[in-house]
Amino acid sequence: GGVYLGGTGSANKLDDYESGTWTPTGFSSGNIDVAKYTKVGDAVTVSLIVSGAVTLTSGTMGGLPFSGHTSACPWYSNGFAPGAGKVRTGVVAGSSVIFRVEEQSTGNYSVISDLTGTYLVITVTYHIP
Repeated sequence: GGVYLGGTGSANKLDDYESGTWTPTGFSSGNIDVAKYTKVGDAVTVSLIVSGAVTLTSGTMGGLPFSGHTSACPWYSNGFAPGAGKVRTGVVAGSSVIFRVEEQSTGNYSVISDLTGTYLVITVTYHIP
């Protein structure tokens, strides 16, 4: 096996390629329309589309197909200038994505307790440690 990029020479071969579907967890309502992943080496990209009356309880979506770093600490958003408003972020921690809100003026953040809406469209790329 393997997938070849730009020719059949061994330098163009990807030995560690996988794609498929995954089952997200943490939703108390909504329709999972798309839940796909692609893994190339240690990089994983997941795509998710949820429609209907979407509710993600506790601000955490689980079920990622591969486990990332075990804590949310490797990700920071210190580059934002002070100002008004909030910045929404998502952080991969283990096999979950934690959604949180950061107060732009202070840099303090909190986990979103309930995420609700009509559609949720996510694409996340993370690395397997």
